[in-house]
Amino acid sequence: MAAVSSSWKFLTASESTAWNTLAETLTRFSKFGVAYIPNGFQIFCELNLNLVTFFKETILIAAPPPALFPNLNNWILTANPTGPSIVLTWITVAADPEWFVCVSFYPLQSLGASVPRGSSRKILGSAVATAETYNLTVEFEKRFFEPTDGTLQLAIEVNVVNVETGYRLPSLVLMVPYSTP
Repeated sequence: MAAVSSSWKFLTASESTAWNTLAETLTRFSKFGVAYIPNGFQIFCELNLNLVTFFKETILIAAPPPALFPNLNNWILTANPTGPSIVLTWITVAADPEWFVCVSFYPLQSLGASVPRGSSRKILGSAVATAETYNLTVEFEKRFFEPTDGTLQLAIEVNVVNVETGYRLPSLVLMVPYSTP
């Protein structure tokens, strides 16, 4: 956060004006659901933090144009402990090739959990949104090795992020049963 926010002071007057102009076209919501118009600094930090967090990209100096968000639906997480095989699929109705699907694993959950507990950890790599599938098996094995026997749930957080601009769709959390043999 410090590297991103401190970069703001190095922008020229026209660059910061462009960010403020972009911000005036956007609406954000507080944790209480109250709508507000952000300022340029907030949008600069939001988009650049997305780029740094998900893609390790350098700071975006020029304000991007307003986003043309993708339309992705029918998300399905398939978790087969035999093998194992962990695959995320979706249907792309419309998306530019700059949009990527990024996944984070939560710790394995007890069967009765309705929301994931603990913090999610991002995996290396991503899948282009137009691919409509993302095989997470190798990353699952790196993260969980061989899960203990039992009936558990696998929970992931899905973020769809534009690699060029830093725009991001709201996060999606998926949970499916994962019963070890």
